[in-house]
Amino acid sequence: EREYHVYSAQTLLNLSTPQELSDKYTDGKVFRKLFKLSDGLANKVDGLMKSVGLKENEYIVFHLRFLNFFDQVEIDGEVTSTPEEREQMLKRVHATIGSVRAQWGDKKILLFSDSPTFLSAPHPDYIQVLPGKVGHVAKHGKNSEVVEKTFLDLIIMSRAATVYSIIGPNIYGGGFSREAALIADKPYEKIPLLV
Repeated sequence: EREYHVYSAQTLLNLSTPQELSDKYTDGKVFRKLFKLSDGLANKVDGLMKSVGLKENEYIVFHLRFLNFFDQVEIDGEVTSTPEEREQMLKRVHATIGSVRAQWGDKKILLFSDSPTFLSAPHPDYIQVLPGKVGHVAKHGKNSEVVEKTFLDLIIMSRAATVYSIIGPNIYGGGFSREAALIADKPYEKIPLLV
């Protein structure tokens, strides 16, 4: 007898799994059953983590989904902010991360976003950004570098001690970081952008 699983970025298991099967079919268990990193991908993940001095469970992740605020990320969109608004947003994000950082002591902070402009902006020394080309799969789906980077980011997010998604005006709560936390049974929290 065959058993089929369909896995997507949408978190649907908790909505569709009968209560008596909920312990057997968690996002993490299904993901680990369906996917095993190839040696090549495992080496890339390990190499990226080593290049920025990361060890599993010894860093925290912040994820921000700006859509078109900093860059034209969506296919049919335009940048929706002025340079002054982008500068103000950067300051607010840094303040938000700084306010959470205090409870984590000296754990490293890794920053993820859908915006190449935001990621390449100057950040405090305690914030790290992984190298690689960021892009939206809908727009850059034929670019294997972007697709691979997206998957590597997901796996590296899943190895963090906890995952935060910053939400607020012009920052959208995406499912990407939540799924990264769920596949590894890690804590996940949405936190509001400081004013």
